[in-house]
Amino acid sequence: MGYYSALRRQRIVAIIEKKQAVLDALYDAMTDAATAIEDYKFDSNEGSQRAKRRKLEEIQKSITILEAEIYHLAQKLDGTGLVKHNLRRKPGTLFRRTIEE
Repeated sequence: MGYYSALRRQRIVAIIEKKQAVLDALYDAMTDAATAIEDYKFDSNEGSQRAKRRKLEEIQKSITILEAEIYHLAQKLDGTGLVKHNLRRKPGTLFRRTIEE
């Protein structure tokens, strides 16, 4: 179980809060993207403007990634989950399958 100093815990909490704010914005963007036009172009003779929204699938993928990152950070903060694990093979213990005829 990993234990972190107070400073490290504060950093993890700050990162979680920032990611949560981005996640909230993505949820709002997903609501807007479900009902909005994806690409809009306005051209007056004096200048042109173009607005493009992200596709709904891209927003959903970003949400899934952020939720996983927040979950992982929360596990680190609570000291649960896999923290670090090293696997080593001992010499001569390779798995070999022998076929007898």
